[in-house]
Amino acid sequence: MVDVTDATFEAEILFRSDELPVVVDLWAPWCGPCRTLGPIIEKVVDETEGQVVLAKVNTDESPGISQLFDVQGIPAVHAVHKRKVV
Repeated sequence: MVDVTDATFEAEILFRSDELPVVVDLWAPWCGPCRTLGPIIEKVVDETEGQVVLAKVNTDESPGISQLFDVQGIPAVHAVHKRKVV
């Protein structure tokens, strides 16, 4: 799992997606459903034993990434592979 910010988006999500699928979990600390869903996503990604990367994005701290994914509400989860949302 990697915490991603607007500044690290390109390296942590786009470039990594060239090698492995990246699950992007967009969340905020005040969001109850986010706090419920987050550990479930973490567990499922851990079970892939390194075949999938989990990128956690705090939408309060990184609003630019939310705009890129056109997030209308959270939690929001996207998968990126080969630099494309799949």
